[in-house]
Amino acid sequence: MSWADRPQDDGDDRLDAFAGRAAHQLGEAIALLRGYLVALEQRHDPGLQEAIGGLRASAERTQRFNDDLLDLVAAGRELDPARRRAVALADALDTARERLSSELQSNRATIGADALPAVDADPDLVERLLVHAVRAGLAAGARRIEVRASREGELVELEVADDGTPPDGDAFAPFARPRGRGSLVGAGVSLTICRRIAERHGGGIDCSAASGRTLLRCTLPAADGAVVAERRPAGPAREAPLRVLLSDDVAELRTLLRRRLEADGDMLVVGEASDGAMTLRLAAELQPEVVVLDLELRDLPPGELLTAMCTAAPNAAIVTFSGHDPVSVAGAAAASIDLHVPKTTDLDAVRRAVREIGRRHRDAA
Repeated sequence: MSWADRPQDDGDDRLDAFAGRAAHQLGEAIALLRGYLVALEQRHDPGLQEAIGGLRASAERTQRFNDDLLDLVAAGRELDPARRRAVALADALDTARERLSSELQSNRATIGADALPAVDADPDLVERLLVHAVRAGLAAGARRIEVRASREGELVELEVADDGTPPDGDAFAPFARPRGRGSLVGAGVSLTICRRIAERHGGGIDCSAASGRTLLRCTLPAADGAVVAERRPAGPAREAPLRVLLSDDVAELRTLLRRRLEADGDMLVVGEASDGAMTLRLAAELQPEVVVLDLELRDLPPGELLTAMCTAAPNAAIVTFSGHDPVSVAGAAAASIDLHVPKTTDLDAVRRAVREIGRRHRDAA
């Protein structure tokens, strides 16, 4: 297998900086749109349903575009050696299936796979690689996707084949002409993300088309030994509501989020803050169990804010709710984050995520 020589473009850093900033601004707008759509749906006005359906479809499409920008930035940063471990490709593919379940169903598409080996990699990035490799095929109209991998010495050769429309031109160029059309295309950077992830791990990537099939092939470092999947048992629900501190400079978003978190009565927002200084002061005074934190507050840089939060509320779980990729804006301080939720996430999903991480943190205490 021959791999194209693709050195890092000098403009990639500027592209990533722009993509990260654009994703943050888009994420805030999408979060507000989703929140107000929930409020409109609760009015049960039949005359609004068609408009709500159109707005929700537009929000979903914009969210996919925005999430692609975040994935592009995450795939472009330097690989953190501390995050590398043995990753079972079968488990990563199961995650990709789950994340794309609705798309697979709407396309009436299936994913087949042989026995897959383990790779030595960042597990989050491997999952993103498979999600984008599969999604590129779905966007091109694929109905059948096959995933195969084999170990060749110190490398694993991974192949993702599909029967969708083949790429036209350089499929790996950022914002290249995407395969297919429609909302699944997103920002048109799925194959760019795959390339970046493979190359960050010291591997290569190639894409070819023949006999009605498109074949994406990449190499990743092989892992030694067996991989045992970690399973964390869910802790029992507690009667006392989880105590949550909200921090965001957009008051409307705090209001929407507070309403969703408190909707079931198992979480209580004990304080709200609009800047970094107020966030740290309330965290120290209230000692919440969970802090939901925006990463772009006007008075403190993200890294400094996270470091100070660990001192102000050392027992709190930190959930970042932001349009920024945490590592890109906070560096090493991002390791203190227990969970990152993009601002484009549906507020009901945010509620479930905050509840889960809060209960898990409480049970571990």
